[in-house]
Amino acid sequence: MHDFDYIKAKSIDQASTALLDQPTNSSILAGGTDLVDQMRRGVKTPDLIVDIKSIPELQRVALKENALILGGGVPVSRIYNQQGILSEFPGLETSLRLIGSIQIQNRATIAGNIGNASPSADLVPILVALESKATIATGNSKREIEIEKLITEPGIIATEPGELIENINIPLPKGKSTNSYLRFTPRAEMDIAVVSLGVSIELEPDATIVHCKIALGAVTPKPIRALDAEQYMLGKRLNIETVKEAAFLINQSAAPISDIRASAQYRLELLPVIGERAIRSCAINLGISL
Repeated sequence: MHDFDYIKAKSIDQASTALLDQPTNSSILAGGTDLVDQMRRGVKTPDLIVDIKSIPELQRVALKENALILGGGVPVSRIYNQQGILSEFPGLETSLRLIGSIQIQNRATIAGNIGNASPSADLVPILVALESKATIATGNSKREIEIEKLITEPGIIATEPGELIENINIPLPKGKSTNSYLRFTPRAEMDIAVVSLGVSIELEPDATIVHCKIALGAVTPKPIRALDAEQYMLGKRLNIETVKEAAFLINQSAAPISDIRASAQYRLELLPVIGERAIRSCAINLGISL
């Protein structure tokens, strides 16, 4: 393995300073479940690793009046093990529990899953569907950016030298609403998605859809929403006809590739199936039989 310097940062300011001192070939270590493997395989050869796991601000988990705040360095198992913290976010809980094995979940972080910027990242579609934002911090400044805009291409996020993901801000659902996440993998466990999809829906009392976000994973280079399907659903009743037509329209937003895991055509055939099941899951959460 390539030799490197290591700094265990105790504050955002210390981490930012270290990253700025070595801006061209440094890596942030949050959980390390991706980074360590990438270094072992020679995919990444950083000269400096900045460990942010001990920064207090990055370990915050808080349920506020209008949002759920998840620190960038919090292990995913700690999030889903907190009683009631995810009661409004069944889709997010599903995605957290699908990240690798229990051992991986005890190390992997929400910022790491996002920051690795993999098209098949489990957390990204549901976070996009929930209109989540990341707080990006340096030693002396902070800014917010939508998760949908944070990932610009595979392996790349829209941060500047010295910046890191402090937390994720997820708005609490309003009214009669719910969310879901579903993926397809060749193996039942410890695999990455061939197709994945996050959905959030809000209904009027008569089951008319007033808010809908559908985000795709593993079928585009970066996060994208199924805008045609979303637009079609707005103003319509949540029934079987609406679900099937919306699922059909999801493919309008997909641009999959063929790789060792699946062909582009297979992904396109699979995506409406997964889309329909994910929307049906939302209906079930809301007590609607389709």
